[in-house]
Amino acid sequence: MRGVYDNVQETYWENGVTKQRTRRKLKWSKANGKLTKDFKNILIPASGKEGAKCLKKLEPFQFKELVPYQNDYLAEMSAERYQVELPDSWKEAQKKVIPAIKTSIETDIGGDSTKDIKYQTYYQQPEFKHLVLPIWINSYTF
Repeated sequence: MRGVYDNVQETYWENGVTKQRTRRKLKWSKANGKLTKDFKNILIPASGKEGAKCLKKLEPFQFKELVPYQNDYLAEMSAERYQVELPDSWKEAQKKVIPAIKTSIETDIGGDSTKDIKYQTYYQQPEFKHLVLPIWINSYTF
């Protein structure tokens, strides 16, 4: 529902004297509609929790600079295999976009306030990319 503030004149009695005042009232009206929002390149770490913390510090990555993977990239290097499977990553991506969806709906509804927002999301043609990101982690013993 969309709430819009309106200034309303009220007449009241005080000590036998008629007075007027202006009060702000929030008037509610129904709102509905359809909203389309595109999300691209939502990074969901497939590494363990420590790897995810590390990735967050290194964002944002330049997705426009991605190149196709070649086996030579990891030749003679240790690499971690992903620990989070695709279905779980998809759930995480959905959780990540929900706040942006809610904000877009509230903005689209407009008004001064919103409440009781009910919505359904449909994801059309989601695309998934497996990325090898160039991150090196070293540990030293003193």
